[in-house]
Amino acid sequence: MWVPGKIALAAMACATAALAACSGPLDSPTPRPRVVRDAGPDHLVRDVRPDRGSDVADRGPSLPDLAPEVIVDKPVTVDAGIDAPGWPVVPGCVLGLPPNPLVQITREANPLVVGCAGLTRTVATLLDSSRSGFIFTAAFDPPLDGFYVSPAQGVVCADGQGVPLTVVASELSMRHPGSSGNASVRINIPGPIPLSFPIVFPYSVVSTEFTVVNETIDFGLVPIGAARTTEVVFSNLRTSPAIQTMYTIPQVQDPFSFGTSGVMRPFSLPLEPGQTGPLLTAYFDSSSVGTFAGTFVVSPFPPGMPLDPGCAGLTHFVTLRGQVYMPRGSGPIP
Repeated sequence: MWVPGKIALAAMACATAALAACSGPLDSPTPRPRVVRDAGPDHLVRDVRPDRGSDVADRGPSLPDLAPEVIVDKPVTVDAGIDAPGWPVVPGCVLGLPPNPLVQITREANPLVVGCAGLTRTVATLLDSSRSGFIFTAAFDPPLDGFYVSPAQGVVCADGQGVPLTVVASELSMRHPGSSGNASVRINIPGPIPLSFPIVFPYSVVSTEFTVVNETIDFGLVPIGAARTTEVVFSNLRTSPAIQTMYTIPQVQDPFSFGTSGVMRPFSLPLEPGQTGPLLTAYFDSSSVGTFAGTFVVSPFPPGMPLDPGCAGLTHFVTLRGQVYMPRGSGPIP
């Protein structure tokens, strides 16, 4: 819904005043937004307040190869004309007043390290310091094979809460360890003075390296009709990317099976480099008496995925064992 007529003129005047107030002494014709460091290490907050007089031509040359520092260019503002509609309105969320967008960069995007497997990373949080709210779209510009942004479009409400911006690296992208480059996610904010700015960060692809802490699991003696579960614990190496999911081949080998670990950990997925924690739960449930054993391949890659041998390092296995017995005085299982 757009605010027409006189409200648009008022919004334009308000926007001009607000934007002019954000300008300051310039050290160069195309200054970078100021960097504000919080109490956490390597946590960057970029002030991307709009610059009323800028346009596409005055942003300066294209960025060179980046050192491992996240860069957010100042927004490009485009004068849409006096008869343009006003700022968008979303009832209970966006007020139709000029926004003051801010981007808070996460340390995971400095740089963004991924492997060949799929991974979801929060790279930034979008906020509005004016508490006006705004709608936005986000996408890689230029496109980056195997990567996409979520949400592709969204709303930052006037309640002051930030909206996380995540990058999804698909396991189908056929990345190779050693690949690197610069990624640019462009944010567009529509309105009478449309805003557009990129979040630029370096990315690199490394091999996934991990160990299985309890690679042999013995469930011991289990009475028939009873089930047992044990968490399969993994240790991710510091030189490895984060691990989102672990798979087994096969997934089921009667009486053994696996599922995603539901154990609460002092950290959330993914399993970060240098962390140790459960990613799978192993199940032992047999309806017959006997001694059982099975060996399973464990990998962060879905079964059947074409894989560069350099992506995964060594092949890892988990061996499960267990014995089922009939308690004395028990009848046959119906």
